[in-house]
Amino acid sequence: MELKRMCIAVYKLLIVDDERFVVDSLYSLLEGRQDLDLEISTAYSGKQALSHLEQFKTDIVILDVKMPVVD
Repeated sequence: MELKRMCIAVYKLLIVDDERFVVDSLYSLLEGRQDLDLEISTAYSGKQALSHLEQFKTDIVILDVKMPVVD
């Protein structure tokens, strides 16, 4: 009998928007979806997002392209 190794990919997602409601709503929508295999992080400004991206490997970014200060 051949054993098959299963590799479960976990994608690291960053949600970025200066409107807290948007970030929190997307987080709530996606965090319960176990079928998507996501590790979700959030940022509420462009500065926070850049800092996160410098520190952590990120596969997917959902962001608002028009934000104050850094966009």
